[in-house]
Amino acid sequence: MSESDKTQKEERDFFEDISDELEYPAEDKTDQRTSNSSDAGVSPGLLVAGCVGAVVLVALIAFFFAGGSEVSKEDLTILKQGLDRIETRLGQLEGLDDRMNGLEKEVKRIRASVKNAASRIDRDQKTSTPPPPAPSPAAKQHYTVQAGDSLYSIAKRHGLTVDRLCELNHMDPKKPIHPGQRLVVSP
Repeated sequence: MSESDKTQKEERDFFEDISDELEYPAEDKTDQRTSNSSDAGVSPGLLVAGCVGAVVLVALIAFFFAGGSEVSKEDLTILKQGLDRIETRLGQLEGLDDRMNGLEKEVKRIRASVKNAASRIDRDQKTSTPPPPAPSPAAKQHYTVQAGDSLYSIAKRHGLTVDRLCELNHMDPKKPIHPGQRLVVSP
């Protein structure tokens, strides 16, 4: 077998190996776009990676075969290894694309959940009435003495003892009170 025949046989074997690895029938001339409808949703990143791989393949083939020089089996092996690496990376990109689509769906679901929770909180806040403000512990209540009042009647009315009422107002229980006088009736 001549050197030219040997090179042609190696070329044919190489292209058959590539077509087998890419699962593309080398002899089939049918339009692949009509038989594979799942490619309609391919992301731009995958298309770019595929195009880069094709350009590298064409450039390598042109480099090896353009000069008419012999292509060694080692050169073909190197080319095949490069194509294998490109194919592996392309597969990884496809996996990443699927994961990104899943994450985008999850983000949309979480945003909708947060939006629903926020609207429920707003609705609940609008429908509920705020509790009345608690009296300040520092605020003291006062009572203005009326005609006929006694220390005993004022203390009883406010739930105090006479001694505690006198203690709050710094007064002697034996000292009389007068109408209009203001007394502290809470601590």
